[in-house]
Amino acid sequence: MKNDRDNRRNKAEKVVLMDKYRRPSGAEETGAAEQSLTQLLDHIRRVRKAVPVNRRLQEELREKLLRRQPETTGGGSAGTSGRPNLQSSKPYAKRKIGGLFLLLLLAAAVLAVRFYPTPTPASLQPVDSPVAVVRFWNEDAGVSFTVSRTGDLLAARHGQLLLVRKPESRYRVLALPPNRRYHSPAFSPDGSKVALVQQKPGRSPQIAVVSTAKLLGGPAVSARDFEVLVEGGENVQFTHLAWSPSGTELAYTEITPQNTARVWVVGEKDNTPHLLTAGKHPTWSPDGASLIVQRPGPNGSSTLYLVDRENGAELLLGQGEQPAWSAGGHLVFVSIRPQERILTFMPDGSPQFSVQQRIGEIRSVYTGASGRELAERLGRDRNGLAASNLLASPGAESSNREIEWLRWLELQGVREPRVLRLETVVKYQNPVLDQQEDNLFFLRQDGATATILQVNLKKQAVAPVS
Repeated sequence: MKNDRDNRRNKAEKVVLMDKYRRPSGAEETGAAEQSLTQLLDHIRRVRKAVPVNRRLQEELREKLLRRQPETTGGGSAGTSGRPNLQSSKPYAKRKIGGLFLLLLLAAAVLAVRFYPTPTPASLQPVDSPVAVVRFWNEDAGVSFTVSRTGDLLAARHGQLLLVRKPESRYRVLALPPNRRYHSPAFSPDGSKVALVQQKPGRSPQIAVVSTAKLLGGPAVSARDFEVLVEGGENVQFTHLAWSPSGTELAYTEITPQNTARVWVVGEKDNTPHLLTAGKHPTWSPDGASLIVQRPGPNGSSTLYLVDRENGAELLLGQGEQPAWSAGGHLVFVSIRPQERILTFMPDGSPQFSVQQRIGEIRSVYTGASGRELAERLGRDRNGLAASNLLASPGAESSNREIEWLRWLELQGVREPRVLRLETVVKYQNPVLDQQEDNLFFLRQDGATATILQVNLKKQAVAPVS
């Protein structure tokens, strides 16, 4: 019993309490931190001395180190005292300390990613109001245009191709082989060639490629300058051509006689079209691994889907139409939403006569090189395209129909609130970003006049989302 009490007393004497080394709350940081560190090291030394040492195990470890010393020191011998060379253990200690330091850095990095997430990429923001680039007469519902690397515009209207050289605001009609209609032009990513749809009267359409130098410069282009990639079937239409980022493949929309839209992909080398998916308006991801297509949605709206090129997996992105994916990873599209404009007010300030109409805005959202960023955002909050930012919206200008409606109300002596609902959709269409993402181009149709407008853009950092 006495031996047990002596052992417990010896162990109690070897225990060192930390209470007296703790820095009280509110203590000064300067000087106190160094003093606490010194006291902590002193405490560690006391604990080290208090821990019992297995002498037998220590001697066995020394013998093993002594036997391994020639291997670790390149054949050196032990000291005359029979103990191993202490210098040989220093590199091991340094490596051990370095490993612990790397582990601490890794843990800090994990905590930083967890509590301080990486900011999302910069969003596109308009710098000023839209500016008209060119106006031309047009009553063609299928009018479209494309933008080259240098900023030149190539528009298709009534079977003709119009060239607009920057910074000019005038256009010229290109001299092309006669007795053919041309539409849906698309510059390749490097600007060296143009893909388009050509069709002779009474014949099926063709998708052809022509050199940009021959098409835009020099004398008239001959029919031999066009390389046909795809021959269409009877009563089939081709639209919405889109080059892959590598410039070796072309996606396009085929509309069947039953008015079914499908997206195909054809390579320049094999000229063999491959069916990708249902939909229209294809646009490629910057890495070429996936495409976004447009399909009919509920209540007459349109929806956008992300389609994997390899396995055909699909992801619903949300409401939108006419998508265009830039090389920088930003997606621009047209979003239709209802708008109400108040024309007059009652004496008490409440709305009297107002107009309700749907408008088509141009919005943008960052998707990354493959769309994975947008897919992850959808997985978190299902917000998707609703979290996009506005780039351009049609102005609230009164039309002749609204003025005539107000005049009729005045003649009828109507004073109670009324709402005029317009079925037509006022919208911007065919959005296109230049390769630097510095400018947005889009089209607006006003009666018999089509206008291509331009908005300067800037990239603005957005707050990180945890």
